[in-house]
Amino acid sequence: MKTFECFMGIKMCLDVFVVTEQLATLLQNKKMTLSSARANATTVMSTLKELRSENGFRTIWQNISQSASDLQLSSPMMPRKRKPPRRLDDGDTPHDYPNCYTFHRVETWFAFLDTVVNEITLRFSQDCFKAVTDIENVLLRAASGQTVTNELQQIAVLYNDDFNYDTLATQLLILKNLFSSSAPTTLTDIVTTLISAEGASLLLTEVVRLLKLALVIPATSSSAERSFSGLRRLKTHLRSSMGQERLNHLLFLHCHQDRLDNLDLRRVAQEFVSANEKRSQFFGNF
Repeated sequence: MKTFECFMGIKMCLDVFVVTEQLATLLQNKKMTLSSARANATTVMSTLKELRSENGFRTIWQNISQSASDLQLSSPMMPRKRKPPRRLDDGDTPHDYPNCYTFHRVETWFAFLDTVVNEITLRFSQDCFKAVTDIENVLLRAASGQTVTNELQQIAVLYNDDFNYDTLATQLLILKNLFSSSAPTTLTDIVTTLISAEGASLLLTEVVRLLKLALVIPATSSSAERSFSGLRRLKTHLRSSMGQERLNHLLFLHCHQDRLDNLDLRRVAQEFVSANEKRSQFFGNF
């Protein structure tokens, strides 16, 4: 591949990946829900589609050409025409691009963006996403006072006898009265309200069960992947004799470092020392 084309490919990847990196970082957030993930993915795809335009490519091409000129790279060249294999040749004349600009606009830039957008669409259009999104929509729409008949029927088909749907439908009507000032925008808002409202969790038992079901399903596998990465750092060759119980405790502390920072170490030390009399005599009091 020519030097200019290599440089152009790197620059185009950077221009696209700087956008998709924002989505990748957001998806690793522990508080991310599937509805939020799909909404943010749609926003990122809209941004990529805006780049897929004549004006978008012209700007990128000008920047690449200017940078290539500053670096004294060779001028872009049209790729050598290749005759298609006989089994794939249907007799039609292949499209002939008039210049390098037109060729790379269609075959490189547009094709690259279409691939990225299609992969994101495929990732967030799976059936499992729709099932969990229906649960979130039921809770958020019901809390906003909107009808949820269709979504509730879909949940009934999916989870069958796991809920008392007559009771759930009634409790969803009551749920909206807990949000008199402003409607919730996330499931966290609903959780906070149910906790703060005295007796609300006992009144809306089926809603609480549905809410728990939505919260225990992670939006991504980032947390699990972090656990496996942490295991590799904790279970080293120097710790080959570590038992399973101790490994579980260390891994739990490693994965929840934010909570670990809030612990009172003096209180932990005091609890450890007071476990038996020998420790008390050796360490004293804290």
